[in-house]
Amino acid sequence: MEARKLVFDPPEPEETLFNVTRGGLPEIIAINKALLGFAHVEAFRWYLLVTIHAEDLIDNGMPGPDDSALLFALGDEIEEGLMAAHTSLDAPNLLFLARSTWNGIREYAYYVHDPEIANAALQTLLARRTWERKWDYRMKEDPAWEEAGHVFKLFPDASGLHS
Repeated sequence: MEARKLVFDPPEPEETLFNVTRGGLPEIIAINKALLGFAHVEAFRWYLLVTIHAEDLIDNGMPGPDDSALLFALGDEIEEGLMAAHTSLDAPNLLFLARSTWNGIREYAYYVHDPEIANAALQTLLARRTWERKWDYRMKEDPAWEEAGHVFKLFPDASGLHS
């Protein structure tokens, strides 16, 4: 049986920034608003969370300016490696959901089409070099996008599947 190419184009990310609290501490979270009405959740059934650990913390567990810049650079490098890994039919393998800074960590959340491709890309990244900050990831099947619910509820006009 021949594999089928995605018959839709994933939406371009549209980040919206929120200042909220989690566990009594401040959290700055950028959420991809373009996924609020995404109709093809079945094509991206896996939730991926990449966590980078900050070291130089200031007030309330937030990274200092230099550490924040480093976390952004590391996150960009990890995301670039993930985004470059396409399916065998050259379709995107992942969608950006959110980026969060909270309690000494920077988190990047995605939804993934093929978990084996994402896992291979992450393993390659981990083995490529010694990283300036410790980072790890976890991936789990989430066909109903339940993990996205906690970020999408921040939008007051949310409606549909993720509200």
